[in-house]
Amino acid sequence: MARNTLLALIFAAVGIGSANADTRVSFSLREPITVAGVPPVTLGPGTYVIRKVNSASGMNVVQVLSKGRDYVYTTVLTIPATRPHADDSRQLVFAETPSGTPPALHFWFPPGETSGHEFLTAPVSFAPPLGASLGSLKMRPDATAAAEPWANAADLYGVREVLLLIGNGKFGAARDRLRRNYFLTQNPEGATVSFLLALLMIDSKEANASLESVNRLDPVRARAMADLDVHAVVQSLPNARKNLKTSLVRHFLLNFAMDHLDDTIARTAVLSFERHTLKGDSFPVEMALDRHREDLAREKKHEEQWALANAQIAKLNDCVKSLLNQVGALEYSVSLDVGRYGSLKFRVVLNRRRLADLDVIVERSHRRICDRRSTLERLIAQRNRAVTLELNALRISLRELDRQTGSSTTSRYPHIRNWEGAAPADVSRDLMMLAEAAQSPLMRPSTIFRTDRGYVQMNIAGSLAKLAEWAAL
Repeated sequence: MARNTLLALIFAAVGIGSANADTRVSFSLREPITVAGVPPVTLGPGTYVIRKVNSASGMNVVQVLSKGRDYVYTTVLTIPATRPHADDSRQLVFAETPSGTPPALHFWFPPGETSGHEFLTAPVSFAPPLGASLGSLKMRPDATAAAEPWANAADLYGVREVLLLIGNGKFGAARDRLRRNYFLTQNPEGATVSFLLALLMIDSKEANASLESVNRLDPVRARAMADLDVHAVVQSLPNARKNLKTSLVRHFLLNFAMDHLDDTIARTAVLSFERHTLKGDSFPVEMALDRHREDLAREKKHEEQWALANAQIAKLNDCVKSLLNQVGALEYSVSLDVGRYGSLKFRVVLNRRRLADLDVIVERSHRRICDRRSTLERLIAQRNRAVTLELNALRISLRELDRQTGSSTTSRYPHIRNWEGAAPADVSRDLMMLAEAAQSPLMRPSTIFRTDRGYVQMNIAGSLAKLAEWAAL
């Protein structure tokens, strides 16, 4: 709810001149305020100068400047205002605004003067009698700390307007808009825009200041910039104009856009650098960004195409998981619960390179089984525990394969299905036949994982690979 009571906010003001037409007063802010003028501005915590400007038409004109008086934030048309008694303290009078918005400057009285300035467009809902208002002023010497950063709809809209200015090469106008609205740079997007704009303008002072804001407001982008050695880029700015085409700034902007293809801010910055700072053609960079996006999309599609469903992952035996781990196809994630046991989860992500590596491993294992029949027969006869486990796993996999629609394996490999009562030579012969069949194109991992029930064939391949390891000992 809007509150219309006028407040006097005292901010450690220090006079810099006498109380005349050229009066200049310095004042410090601990919290943001708004000043209605041309253009309207939102000033953040800091020190500023307010002064009256001589007008040939006799109008009351007031300006708000930076501490060094080298930048005009706004120029305001005012009307005369009076107060009952002169006050030696430098007093700025503010109007409270709707909740969530900074107070607005309403009156300025030069030190020791009863005559002052009322800002014409102060955002108050009504104008109470001046005497009553000034009579009820309350002092606020302990102004609250700087307001916490936030990003409302108006701020984000302002950032988009700044990006449009940058895209059109109007860097000065974009910088002015950022300077004149404190909250534009108090959110991750605004801080990043401010920093990249400083790079485009080759302004090392602004770059250092805005990089601090990025580090404070946007840790994710800050880490990404740090990986690209952003501090070396900022340090190189004083000499960057000597050769912009080979400068660190250009390399940084391009790499940052390449790493953040969906970031409109990064893309706008690099294209503006090519088009306006270098005054060249941005088309090659646009093509490179689009091509890189297409490559990443294609790679992501391939990754998703070969990702196994959770139900299939659960049915993979330990031998297959060992094979997948060898080619880097297992991605692990750990979750820890306070007071409970943690859990380890993983997913299988395959691409063409990993599948080709699996094909090579499985093919080598199958050849080894055929070459080491005598060793396998000895291990089977000895009832070697590890070999026994894999033979039992093969029997289970064959039975499950028999149940699949169109399966022709029900009458095959009888000695593996009843290996305890079969001669070791017969069991090894069936293993050799199964290994030879597993080398066919229809049994390769690169083909198996295309099917919904490929886990069965992969379990067979995994068990054969483990038997080949034992045969090689």
